[in-house]
Amino acid sequence: MKKVLILCSLSLVISVVAQAVVNTGRGASASVVRESDSRQGWQLFDGQSEPVLNNISFGVQLIDGTALLGTDARYQEVIKKENRQTKLQLTDTQKQLDQSWVITALDDHCFTLVLTITNIGDKPLSLKEICPIDGQFAEKHNPAKPYILLNGDSMSKPLPTVYDGKSDTIKSRETLALQSPALATGYLTGKHNLNKFEVSNLKGQPILRAFGDCNGCLLMPGGSRQTDTLFLSFHDNPLAQLERYADLAGKINGARIWPPRVAWCSWYAGWMHSKMADYRNGLEKGVEENIPYVKKYFAKRGGQHTMRVCDDYLPHGDWPNKTQTIPKGFDHLAQLISDAGIIPGVWYPPYWASTESKAFKDHPEWFAMNKDGSTYTKNPWGSSPGKPAKPKPGDNKKKVTTSPESSGTPRTLMALYNAPSLAIFDTSRPDVQQYFEDSARAWRKRGFKYITNDYLGFAMYPPRFHDATMTKVEVFRAGLEAVRRGLGDDVFYRTISGPIGPRMGIADDLRISGDSHGDNPAAYYRTAQVWFYHRRLWLNDPSAVVCARYGELKPIEWNRMWLSWIALSGTVMTYGEVLEELPEKYINMYKHLFPPLPAAGRPLDIWENSPYLLWGINPGEADGPYVLFGVFDVQGDGLRHVRLNLDEIAARSRGWEKPKIVPQDYLLWDFWEQKLIRSEREKIELPLRAKSCYIFALRPKLARPQLLGTSGHFSQGVIETSDIIWNNAKKQLQGKVQGNGGDPSTLFFHLPAGMQLNNATLCGGAIDIRRLEDQVIALDAPSLSEPVPFELTFSGLPSQYKTRTFVSGRAALRFAD
Repeated sequence: MKKVLILCSLSLVISVVAQAVVNTGRGASASVVRESDSRQGWQLFDGQSEPVLNNISFGVQLIDGTALLGTDARYQEVIKKENRQTKLQLTDTQKQLDQSWVITALDDHCFTLVLTITNIGDKPLSLKEICPIDGQFAEKHNPAKPYILLNGDSMSKPLPTVYDGKSDTIKSRETLALQSPALATGYLTGKHNLNKFEVSNLKGQPILRAFGDCNGCLLMPGGSRQTDTLFLSFHDNPLAQLERYADLAGKINGARIWPPRVAWCSWYAGWMHSKMADYRNGLEKGVEENIPYVKKYFAKRGGQHTMRVCDDYLPHGDWPNKTQTIPKGFDHLAQLISDAGIIPGVWYPPYWASTESKAFKDHPEWFAMNKDGSTYTKNPWGSSPGKPAKPKPGDNKKKVTTSPESSGTPRTLMALYNAPSLAIFDTSRPDVQQYFEDSARAWRKRGFKYITNDYLGFAMYPPRFHDATMTKVEVFRAGLEAVRRGLGDDVFYRTISGPIGPRMGIADDLRISGDSHGDNPAAYYRTAQVWFYHRRLWLNDPSAVVCARYGELKPIEWNRMWLSWIALSGTVMTYGEVLEELPEKYINMYKHLFPPLPAAGRPLDIWENSPYLLWGINPGEADGPYVLFGVFDVQGDGLRHVRLNLDEIAARSRGWEKPKIVPQDYLLWDFWEQKLIRSEREKIELPLRAKSCYIFALRPKLARPQLLGTSGHFSQGVIETSDIIWNNAKKQLQGKVQGNGGDPSTLFFHLPAGMQLNNATLCGGAIDIRRLEDQVIALDAPSLSEPVPFELTFSGLPSQYKTRTFVSGRAALRFAD
């Protein structure tokens, strides 16, 4: 006899995840089945009655090693079904732990899971792990489909995208995607546990295990606890399903997506470590000197432009307004920046407190503990607690005076390396949560509308907190929530380091890699591996571009490539420059890439090439739909040519659906070279520029004159033009133009064979049009304070617009000359 749990695939409301409404397509029902005379587990079937997971179990592991699983004979089962949601209620006959397992079908291949446990005994239970699902794939791994997508914390190094077949197990945090067996999974909330995945027995019948660390937290008698909500999709395109996952997570967590951001950063510009106080007359003077240059060059170029102040010598834990390096006060700098029409930003690590700070001395009870109850301390730069790290050669040992608002202890410019140990605030305590909220509010009152919290991962280090019923993630998130309350909804909240999931619904920006300084390829790889979060849960932030530091310039080709992939990813653009010293060609390069677009790009070949080569983005419409894509060679080695499939590139830049009919031919405009590249149907072959790039606007070749690109912004249309229409009766192309930031701009047009330009006007007056090459003409617009109309009139007979069927294949393939 079988017990069958039917799960339909219509629109649903998931009550366990904040009443988020999820619209799904119709399809056949899915089911969960278990043999009644067996304790081997459950089976999950898709809408075609094919099994996807067998021998499913779930449950908890206690800190003493005891496992309490839903398949144990101690449990009595009651099954309840309501619409698309089925609940398996397990009552513990031994009166220790009841379990409730809820599975909801989003469609016939996609589900959510939540496990709730309740202590029905008379003693606390110390929890090690909680597992919402442990099951065996019905399908074996296909070695011909080796691609995987792993995840880690927000500062993880790049992770493998190909399963090498050597290990029998792969591990991931937060999310996981497999090409075979097809799987996309991730936790939709991050409120309770540090969530992980493990796929084992890959050389046999693979086993999926999803679980969350509980860190020995106590579940008191009568108390309940829930897993974070798990998303499971067995659809054939796991990468597309990761975007679906992130869309759903954004809705559930109430994510607010801000306009595109650009940020100048004092730390990346050179005021860091031992140079904080004496480089170019110090940090405060350096910020003041760069304000007029940021305003002059970039602030008027759209987006939300920020200047971020990072003071390494900020007394940790006390967060005074005035420091040794900012004697006039943070509020003074915030006012200067704001008066220039720029958003003031500031950096501080909220969980840190110097053991010399007033907060530590006045409130020793506020801090996390070692296992024995003593205060946990750590030196952030690698030496043992209480032992100062050795200074680096050349570090400045000059003494500076103590700020009247600091703790009163004399400090030196060696403070960053020779600092006293740091204690970690314990945000399981309500009084510490209030201190976090008050501190964040103080920064807001000083005039800062952009806050960076760094070193958040330190909150996860201490082994013991005052509230033993909370997991480390719950303690961590309580601090973030307190900061968010203090900042309010109109302050942009940027977060660095630590677990990713707990930021959902709190952070506006997630740093997704370590410091790159514009030359660490790890940022390039890592940005692609978590692309799906961007503009769905927050703005992804891949660290900074630095063209020059301390008088040393990087090659402009390299910097152009670095800025270009960030531009096509759509992420936050951070840069660190002493703008007064930066050569004009580097300034102009920045101008061409600011502001970012309000769109999310994606890596187009992450499951085809390692390292991947392509970024694509859908910018909107300018004289009809088009896409942008770039070809990048970060490593500069390997085969030196690439063969592209433009059908695949155009489709993937827009989404995951492949059209049946496509244009017969395409037009590619090379933005950096400002020239037309011609293809043969979907095919094009290019030399691969070592440690450099291409950016192309890819448009269908129409049977009429059409826009190819623009000169002032990498988007090549949506920023510098508007309202472009073709009047077929008059044979006129009409629209409006204004250069990026009001700068002069050139519009490039394709003139099909059989048509000629008769005349052109700009703002009602006749203008000359340049012919660049056969079938390419250029309209030069001067500096303009607002968009003005242009009109091009043609004669002749165009050819017919032709189409063909879509050609599938790899988007990019490297080959030898």
